[in-house]
Amino acid sequence: MIKYSVLLFNLIGLFIYHLFFQANVTVTQNVPTSAAAAGSFEVDVTINKSDVSGFAKFEEDFPNGFTATAIKKSGATILSSDNDIRFIWASLPSDGVITISFRVTVDSSVSGNRQFTGKFLYVVNNERQEADAPPATINITPLAGNTPVATAPPPSDTSKQSIQQAAAPPQSIIVPPAQTQAQPLSASQTLSASSVAPAGDLTVTVLIRRGNVTGFAKLEETIPNGVIAEGVDLHGSSFTFVDNKAKFVWLTLPADSAFSISYKLTPSSTLTGTQSVSGEFSYLLNDNAASFEIPANSFTVENTAPRQTPASAPVVTTAPAPTPAPVTAPTPVPAPPAAPNVAVADTLKQQAPPANRQTQAVTPEVTGAQGNVKYRVQIMALHHAVKSSYLSNKYNITENINEEMLEGYTKYTVGHFDDYKAVRDHREEIRNKGVAGPFVVAYSNGQRITVQEALMITRQQWYK
Repeated sequence: MIKYSVLLFNLIGLFIYHLFFQANVTVTQNVPTSAAAAGSFEVDVTINKSDVSGFAKFEEDFPNGFTATAIKKSGATILSSDNDIRFIWASLPSDGVITISFRVTVDSSVSGNRQFTGKFLYVVNNERQEADAPPATINITPLAGNTPVATAPPPSDTSKQSIQQAAAPPQSIIVPPAQTQAQPLSASQTLSASSVAPAGDLTVTVLIRRGNVTGFAKLEETIPNGVIAEGVDLHGSSFTFVDNKAKFVWLTLPADSAFSISYKLTPSSTLTGTQSVSGEFSYLLNDNAASFEIPANSFTVENTAPRQTPASAPVVTTAPAPTPAPVTAPTPVPAPPAAPNVAVADTLKQQAPPANRQTQAVTPEVTGAQGNVKYRVQIMALHHAVKSSYLSNKYNITENINEEMLEGYTKYTVGHFDDYKAVRDHREEIRNKGVAGPFVVAYSNGQRITVQEALMITRQQWYK
């Protein structure tokens, strides 16, 4: 009876945690009910982001005949075109509620009812989420003189042909407009110096010409062992440095046809010799993953040890060999006492992955996830580990439960999938067993990567 009471208490605790700590994101927009053609109006958007952080984007779509200009940005980068405006955050503000606004200008030819739709895109547990704003309808009153008038009956086919022949200019004077070709995609890397002292630093700058590429992209620079990378000019990207990889990730590339990013390299005080930095720019083009390799550049870490001045040849004398000192066996060190048992009820809390940090970290290898990209479902992360058999019995999980130690937590995962849709479906099966907040994780050659990177590598489609 006590056992079932404890299990019931655990389930209630998990439900309460999931209820109060699950991100509850809402978006509302204030659009006037009417406006005049050739005029303008203001749209206010309120985003209740809860505890969501990191990269995010709000985009508003509207019909032809409208253009928008940002008024209140709240730290976002603005991209706009003829039919939409986008607010992009490399890192969301810490405030739980964000307000943004923009002014919409109406073309003189627009009239009637028009609908505005907005959505907020963000990432939780390595998965893209979306919160839609309720659609808003605005009535555009036409300009005087733009009222439709009765039209004459259509002319006959013979009349049409005569009119077309009379109106058509001579072919000899038709000059086709010059075609503007976008520059092809390219990326190049330069170093601020060819040599650096140990514990000194140099700057790496990467120039990217994006060509026709828009949307998601990633720059990954491979950094030598013993060298730390720190982001300097991110140009709207999210920067991480893990396992000798400096990564710059864009959900949406900047609108500039050419732009630069930079980062600082600091070699350790003991590192010397020639070091090499190479890179790869990955992107999506027509929903297909592609990449561009960046040629490597080298720099030298100088040896600052004092040079030895040659001396005259020493006089060699013979001396008796020293008697070796007796070897004393090391005193055994007692093992630390085992940690006391902690009530499982205090430990069953799902933990979302922490925000990216600009520090070097080590990702442990995971048995069974070797080879190409693999997907799993994470079901739990605990400070105080429990046996996987306990979770199997608690949630009626018959498959093998994998355990790994990462960032101070024991993380439990199930499954081993090549296909993202299959692991997404399996996540829902696990959720239906009563597991609170399971989510998809990805591995490349046994090491954890983001799901977005995995989808690019495997050229698969994301499913909600």
